[in-house]
Amino acid sequence: MNDFRWRPCWWRLSIRTERDYHFSPTGPGLRPVPNRVIAAGETDAWAQSMLLDADDSLDDFRGEVRMEIFDSPDGSHLVRVYDGLLTGGAIARSMPWPYNLDKAK
Repeated sequence: MNDFRWRPCWWRLSIRTERDYHFSPTGPGLRPVPNRVIAAGETDAWAQSMLLDADDSLDDFRGEVRMEIFDSPDGSHLVRVYDGLLTGGAIARSMPWPYNLDKAK
């Protein structure tokens, strides 16, 4: 069961190239997860498809891509992380997909 159903959440996509030590956001601020995704309880599937779609726009990069899901618009509570590898045109699954920070406590 998806624990995000009916719970508003926000997301951020970041990349870390082979030359960088830290992840850098790909856009300004946090963006809301679409209501249709939350209502359908498909946050995990949506996040994974967003990471796979990032491959098209990040095909010149090698490194890592990360999507973070927060349960507050100020980013104070990170609840889920999705990681992938950028291999210059293909994305590969990486560390736990997804990694649920709420259950790690």
